[in-house]
Amino acid sequence: MTRKQQAITSREVIHASAVLDVNSHTAFSKFTDPREIRAWLIDPFGGGTVDIEARAGGKFELFWNAPGGKQEGTPGCTITVFEPPRLLGFNWKGPTEVADPMNRGDPLTHVTVTFVPLPEGARARTAVELVHSGWGSSEAFQAGRAYFESAWTSAFGNLESICRRSGRARGRARRGAEGPRVKGRAER
Repeated sequence: MTRKQQAITSREVIHASAVLDVNSHTAFSKFTDPREIRAWLIDPFGGGTVDIEARAGGKFELFWNAPGGKQEGTPGCTITVFEPPRLLGFNWKGPTEVADPMNRGDPLTHVTVTFVPLPEGARARTAVELVHSGWGSSEAFQAGRAYFESAWTSAFGNLESICRRSGRARGRARRGAEGPRVKGRAER
């Protein structure tokens, strides 16, 4: 997989991007299927629970286990845009250390994710672009932005790693006694 990951910030937005070795439908499901999102965004950060209703207006609530038996999460967050497999939007909250004013804002910060299929070549690949916007100019908002700049960079690294591993696993599963096969266009 060609690795293209970055987090570029300004006062207003966070941009994170990755090129994943999966088709756009699979990439979209990495953000909307509870089992898939747990693998890269919940479990690597201490585990927790996911409650996603994959539709516009549906829940987008993620919870991480925190020290002392507490949970941090995104209660009340919803999917604002749902256009599989190309566009997803949801509002977003922050953990306790950046909750004020992030979790009390009206509106909350917002995340938009686009999924762009890349020319296939030998395998499917998808460019995933995330924009996290809605940051105010206060010092507290800027602390939240800094927190999520780091968090999205780490999370996208996990996502890329999982897609890279699953791509290798699919490659091994396709090889039989006759050795590697190249799938034809109709078999994809």
